[in-house]
Amino acid sequence: MGGESQSWGNGFALGSGGLPVGYTPVVPPPGCFVLRGTEGKFGPTDVPARLAVQRPWPTIQGREVDLEDAIAWFEHIAEISDIRVMRLAPGMGQAGQYSLPERAIYLADELFEHPALYGWVLAHELGHAVDPRFEAFGEIEYGQPKHRHQTPDYELIAEGAALEAFLSFRLYLFPENDYLVNTVGKKWRKRFRNPAMGGRIRVAAGILREPLPQDTREQQRKYRQAQHNLQSAIRRADKRIKDEMAGIRFKENVLSRKAILNLWR
Repeated sequence: MGGESQSWGNGFALGSGGLPVGYTPVVPPPGCFVLRGTEGKFGPTDVPARLAVQRPWPTIQGREVDLEDAIAWFEHIAEISDIRVMRLAPGMGQAGQYSLPERAIYLADELFEHPALYGWVLAHELGHAVDPRFEAFGEIEYGQPKHRHQTPDYELIAEGAALEAFLSFRLYLFPENDYLVNTVGKKWRKRFRNPAMGGRIRVAAGILREPLPQDTREQQRKYRQAQHNLQSAIRRADKRIKDEMAGIRFKENVLSRKAILNLWR
């Protein structure tokens, strides 16, 4: 799992380091965009100042139509999951926050002026919402001093799911994800080799990724296989959580992960 860089023409991709001699900054062609982040940046950033200090932000680039499709898909997932997307008052709060008790995602007002940033934060917060462990343990583990070692894992799943989702829509992020390096460490990718972590990311990223096309018989076959694989990953992840909870009753929301998949059609 990881981001990719891409350059247009003879320019130099923004966010990939210092500007080499003889190169000029990229000017996106018609129908494309670049959101200049704060990770490894040179020159100005497109991230609003209040949000820029909250965390490192990736540079994102791609086609506007792909970004629109990604945002529409993320909003669709929120809608069929019965998760409200709420806009905070100007100048208030974190860039994004998911409230499990309220089943609501709160987004900073500034995001709505920057579609790529809005889509990125929405995908991250949805990564929390569809993370099987967050549904079961989030209220007692995430951000709590007693379980402070668990919070980086939750962030790893949410950020990793957002990254996989963006790449599936052909939206490119670069350079190295400083947020995950700062949160989990340089070997953050290796964490997904752990069966529990690997299962969680397969579920969260699988739900948020762009659905496969179904225009031909072969595409339909691949779509059904992908759905089957995701259903299997959900069952394994949920069983692992149920076993860990031991005698505690496992509460599965009416709009469970399995129900979300059924509502795709």
